[in-house]
Amino acid sequence: DVDGDGQFNLLDTDSDGDGIDDTTETTTCDNSLAQTAWVSGSDAVVETFDFDSATTGLFYVELNAFTNCYNTTATLKAFIDLENQEIHVASYDHFSTASDIFLGNTTNTITSESGSYAKVQFQLSGNQMQVIQVNNACGSVMRLNASCWSALDSDADGINEFLDYLPVLIDVKIILQGAYNSTSGIMDTDLGTNNLIPLMQPYTATYTGTENVPSIPADVVDWVLIELRQPANTVVSKRAAFLKKDGTIVDLDGSSSVSFDVAAGNYFVAVRHRNHLGVMLQNEVTLTK
Repeated sequence: DVDGDGQFNLLDTDSDGDGIDDTTETTTCDNSLAQTAWVSGSDAVVETFDFDSATTGLFYVELNAFTNCYNTTATLKAFIDLENQEIHVASYDHFSTASDIFLGNTTNTITSESGSYAKVQFQLSGNQMQVIQVNNACGSVMRLNASCWSALDSDADGINEFLDYLPVLIDVKIILQGAYNSTSGIMDTDLGTNNLIPLMQPYTATYTGTENVPSIPADVVDWVLIELRQPANTVVSKRAAFLKKDGTIVDLDGSSSVSFDVAAGNYFVAVRHRNHLGVMLQNEVTLTK
């Protein structure tokens, strides 16, 4: 009974408890994209498709860029907003490496930060979606393996499944007493200056997340661990993120709000740091998609 509504999962027609039955909101890939031919070279277009010539609407895509460099696949799962020319990333797996960071979320161009095996770009221009090999570290070739896309709210019933699949974004601000500089009014970044911030999140004793970066973003004080609780003594989700010197907590790119794959609702927000006592909001706050 994942959503705690008294119905066993097998009998529950609304498994996430959001009031929209699963049949209505389930995102499936209705339109197939066939495997393409190999392409080579820098900035080479691997595939282009146009959502059946649609010019507005919301769409879901699963795109699988395959390189023969160790026969690995980069997979983008995302929501496409044609009207606003935005790609909202649900998940990205960079050739099964530990470097899944991407740049440009909610813009019209998503680019893998890592060039391991290959650097890949997913670009939206008008109603044209392109998969591009920016470069290939192995000097080899790339193709699009079997992929797919779907229109959202295809039954036109007024329920926008797109919103139900977006992550919750959270903006948190804290000050660490140990790092706070009363003269400047901000926190010092001595750990970063002295290369003492690890590239992988350091909370492995209590948290199994694999957040990691190739380099520490500018103005970072240290890693912190954010917890969403519902109720106050039950942790429903955790994320490691970066604390910047002005007190804002940001995602791994050093600027974006931290995202959580949970339902919209009321949560207690707690923040932990490896050298300070944890802190939690006294009251719940409402988090939205």
